[in-house]
Amino acid sequence: MNTLENVKQWFVDRDLENGGRLDKQSLKLSEEFGELCAGYLKKNEKVMKDSIGDCAVVIVGLSLLIKEDVNQIFKESENISKKDVLDCFNLMNANISEFQLSQNLASKEMCRHNLVRCIGYLKNLGYDFDEYFEMAYQEIKDRKGRWIDGSFVKDEDYFISDNVNKPSHYQGSKGLESIEVIDNFIGNLIGKAAWCWGNAIKYLLRFQKKNGIEDLKKARKNLDWLIEEQNHEN
Repeated sequence: MNTLENVKQWFVDRDLENGGRLDKQSLKLSEEFGELCAGYLKKNEKVMKDSIGDCAVVIVGLSLLIKEDVNQIFKESENISKKDVLDCFNLMNANISEFQLSQNLASKEMCRHNLVRCIGYLKNLGYDFDEYFEMAYQEIKDRKGRWIDGSFVKDEDYFISDNVNKPSHYQGSKGLESIEVIDNFIGNLIGKAAWCWGNAIKYLLRFQKKNGIEDLKKARKNLDWLIEEQNHEN
C-alpha cells in the first residue's frame, strides 16, 4: 500500500469513526498548522518537514470523518495553482478557519473544499510532500493509544505518572495501586498495628521500583513492630 492507504488504514484500525470527533480533530489540524508556522518563522526546516507530514495525516482523518473520498481529495489538490510560500500560509490559515466554521453549519461540501486546498498548499511549500507524509506515517504506524473525548491520546501520555496522586513506584503493571491493596486487606487492624502493617506492605510493593534492599529492611522493621504490637495485645 502507498502512504495514503497506510494512513487511512491506521485510522480505521484505531476506530476513528466511533472514537474521533470532527471538532477535536479540526483543532488538531490547527495545532499542527501552528507548529508549521513556527517552523517557518524560526527557519527550522526539521519542524517544517515534520509538520507538513503531520498536517497531512490529520487531514486524512478529517476526510474520513466527513466520509469523503480521501484519494479524490488528494488528487484534486494537484489542481491548486502555485502560490508563493507566504500566500500558502495565509490561505491555509483561512481554509482551516473556514473548515471549522463550516463543520458547525453541517456543510460537508465546504469542509471538503477546504481540505482539498489545505493539501494543495502543503504541496506548494517547496518541500517533498510525499517524503514527509511518509515520514509522518512511519512515526505513528506503531503508535498505540485510545480515543478520549474525541482526541487520540498516546498510551505513553495516558499512563504518565502523577508523582503526587499516582506515583509510578506505587502502581503495579496492571494499574493496581498499593493503597488499593492496603485498603482491601487491612481488615480490623487499627492504630499502631494498622500503621506498621500498611508501611510494611507499602515498602514490599515498591522495593523493586524505588529503594531496593533499603525498602526491604524498612518493611522488616515495620513487621517487627507489628509483631511486638500483636504480642502486647495477645
